[in-house]
Amino acid sequence: MTVTIVQPRHMAGFACLGPDCPDTCCKDWAVDVDPPTARLWRRHPDPVWRARFEAGLRRVRDGKGEARALVAMRADGSCPFHGEDRLCTIQKELGASAMPWICRVFPRGEEREGDLLARTGSLACVAVARAAIGEADALDETVEGSIGPTLLGFGAPDAGERFALRERLAVRRTVFAILRRSGWSWPARLVLFALFVEELGRLELHRDRASLLALLDRFAAVLRLAEPEGVADALAPARARAPLLLVPVLRALLEATRVPVPGKVAWGAFVAAALDRLGIREAAPEEAAERLLALASERLEPLVAAMPHLFPNLAAALAHQLRFPGERPNDVLDRFAALVVAFATWRLLFVARLAAGVADPREAAAEVAWRLGRHLLHSRALVERGIEGLARAGARAPAALVALAV
Repeated sequence: MTVTIVQPRHMAGFACLGPDCPDTCCKDWAVDVDPPTARLWRRHPDPVWRARFEAGLRRVRDGKGEARALVAMRADGSCPFHGEDRLCTIQKELGASAMPWICRVFPRGEEREGDLLARTGSLACVAVARAAIGEADALDETVEGSIGPTLLGFGAPDAGERFALRERLAVRRTVFAILRRSGWSWPARLVLFALFVEELGRLELHRDRASLLALLDRFAAVLRLAEPEGVADALAPARARAPLLLVPVLRALLEATRVPVPGKVAWGAFVAAALDRLGIREAAPEEAAERLLALASERLEPLVAAMPHLFPNLAAALAHQLRFPGERPNDVLDRFAALVVAFATWRLLFVARLAAGVADPREAAAEVAWRLGRHLLHSRALVERGIEGLARAGARAPAALVALAV
């Protein structure tokens, strides 16, 4: 079977930084050893390696009581198979086929349906974050193989309430076209994104899948037009509420410094330093919100003018990270809210880095992105708490959430 691969451009040419990486993906992870790899390790013909593998395995039971095999990380969180040269000794001496499956694929994420394979890249990887921040065309979609005139024309979607893979790809393609529409202001793109999410969430796939194609066609037609007038005026009420909406995000960040993810000390310390730099205190985040928004505007506007792809690329990379649009149409509202909370978090932490003084703003932007991406892989608590706080503030509608991203 010929497989068609759809992926962002930077993943088509992805290469690990290896020892040149400023961090490592071989530390502070709960690395699952998949059953085939665990069997290979237990039965390895080399007694020296078999002993190393046995010492490097930890057997646990998950919340359902099912057995799991994990790599037994060292006390400092590093992998026992990580060499002094900061490279994997398993890969170097035995080849990639002896590595756990997750180590072989990271930072790639893959979904397959029939002869269609969708690949994404995780912001938890430094190389992926640097590409998303630094390369204007990094998130452009590449296709290897034949896909037909449209993604939805690739084959008849299955019946049911779930998006088929090709439908999720078509939705994501429309979102990326909105985010990266040159000639439109960033606020106008966000407004159109919010409108798209609202209409997407009302679809009833099990009754009428043709409505999805009609929706995509309609928004494609809108993108061929000039930016509508009056976007700034229309956003005025949302902007006025922006300080209030930032407070739940600040509270979620403050919570992250108090309730660390086990073994992931670096994120809590990174966030605590940023909040301290910005003068944000647990007792009164409300007092800081308006000041922070003004600081963000002051610090980011020159950078965004020099790098117009920065915000669109970051939002697109977060869409990959958070698996937008989800499995069902009613998932898109939560995924959109998670994306906005994550984007607002990145912006806040990046402003803190800028305020501290950095030699290279692009590298600082990428660092915040990969630290955030890594935390989102370990825990969804940050976005979940932020969404809960926004819901209590009466701001769960996409049109209201836009204020946090402009």
